[in-house]
Amino acid sequence: MQTVSRMASHTGAEWPELFQLASMHCDPRENALKIFARVVLDSAEYCSDRYQYSVDALRRVLTGKNVLVVGSGGREHALAWKLSQSSAIDKLFCAPGNPGMAAEQGVSCVNLNVAKHSDVVQFCKEKKVDMVLVGPEVPLCAGLADDLESAGIATWGPSRKAAQLEGSKSYLKDILKKYNIPTATYEKFTDPAAAKAFILELGAPIVVKTSGLAAGKGVTVAFTVEEALAAVEDMMVKKIYGDAGNELVIEEFLEGEEASFFALVDGEKVVPLIAAQDHKAVGEGDTGPNTGGMGTYSPAPVATDDILKQSMEEIMHRTAQAMVAEGAPFKGTLFAGLMIKDGKPPFRLSFFLPPFFPRFFLLGEEEDGDD
Repeated sequence: MQTVSRMASHTGAEWPELFQLASMHCDPRENALKIFARVVLDSAEYCSDRYQYSVDALRRVLTGKNVLVVGSGGREHALAWKLSQSSAIDKLFCAPGNPGMAAEQGVSCVNLNVAKHSDVVQFCKEKKVDMVLVGPEVPLCAGLADDLESAGIATWGPSRKAAQLEGSKSYLKDILKKYNIPTATYEKFTDPAAAKAFILELGAPIVVKTSGLAAGKGVTVAFTVEEALAAVEDMMVKKIYGDAGNELVIEEFLEGEEASFFALVDGEKVVPLIAAQDHKAVGEGDTGPNTGGMGTYSPAPVATDDILKQSMEEIMHRTAQAMVAEGAPFKGTLFAGLMIKDGKPPFRLSFFLPPFFPRFFLLGEEEDGDD
């Protein structure tokens, strides 16, 4: 460690080079981030006012992290529940949270208006928050991750532009088509008459989706033409999902068994997790309208090693590369909805959705020194 500190002090190395030096020259069994923190703290020239907030954050790496989870739903509760068990975390805040989250040991819910980004930034600085994890799609699509990152606060969740993969099904489908990523054939509509004419031409079964965010409910899998026409009427004319129905995506119905696959993404770096299956239709036997999800299990036997390998190659890696090419590198958790038949899985994206929950039961405690 003294060797690395001397090298940092005398070579004028910048922070990325310091991290590389720490990784190369120190005990590989020790966490690299903690080594990096010690190097920076041991090098007085890096403790200028310009870096003071970051230095303070690095110092806390040695004593425990302060983390903020943004959201109040089941996904955020599951995330907070698992994080609260980590010895690496000193203080865990949830904003706004919910009564169930507040009942978890070690979790503090705060009355924070997450739609007001300046308030979130100020809270993070006052409470010396090291990292923010944003759960819901709405604040991500509104640019919360951008504003936090601009303030120097590490954030797990995509930028406003990258979050459009979830915020606009139209945008997502166009990206998939442009970069040859497997997806169902589709058309986009802003006029209800044109959408209905397309349905009459194509027939049923067919899938009708709001392009905008509808809390996981803006999808109708129509098995009759009448059902599909009624969905268009509800979404575009009656506006049952508000502005989310200003544009519709209508796509072919794909047969097969559905599964969900997740991967952690940082630019072009992709780390796979495991698959799950959830229950979406409201009625018995997968009948009735879709819900946001009503229970799940993991791992999913239908998602074989070959399917997951194909999904990594054809979906996850291609999507990560596509977003880099679009000037909107994705950082967060990609969710691919796989319809497993003939090796052609369609795709959709989110941060933490209900299928992620059982993974927390499968995650073990972090090893000593890991973060």
